Amino acid sequence: KSEDVCKYKQYEDILHDYCKMVFRLKKPEFSMNYKSLKRIEKEHNNVVQQLRMEAEAETINAIHVKKRSCFNKLRKILPKNFEWIQDGTRLYKEGIEQHNCVFSYGYNIIADECAIYSAVINGRRYTIEFLYDRPSKKYRIAQMYMACNKSGPNEDKEYVERLF
Repeated sequence: KSEDVCKYKQYEDILHDYCKMVFRLKKPEFSMNYKSLKRIEKEHNNVVQQLRMEAEAETINAIHVKKRSCFNKLRKILPKNFEWIQDGTRLYKEGIEQHNCVFSYGYNIIADECAIYSAVINGRRYTIEFLYDRPSKKYRIAQMYMACNKSGPNEDKEYVERLF
């Protein structure tokens, strides 16, 4: 049947991709002893996940704050309990702990377009993104969220805004 041909063609493509990806991972101990097409698909998806993790590791290592960052002065303004997240490992950890997508801001950090901080204010932990307006030479809060992008009380944001 044509449905079966399409189905087997799909699995042939998956198997082909699986082999290419395993070689790309330089993983010589991979198996081809599978008894079902579903198992091939599962192994394919496992290798895809490994490649994603490998790519993330490369990205993590590339993220760092510039030495002459426009946010260096902000560090001097903010209290010591505000942690400036300056590298990819810490940025990745913040995203995991706070259940947010802050890791996606890595390239903005590299480009010196934002600074990411982690702070506990009035007993609530926040991930805060700061921006810098070069013409006015002023900092501002772009985002300030607790875990899962939950907003905190206005008094917490107002407190941070009064700092600069």
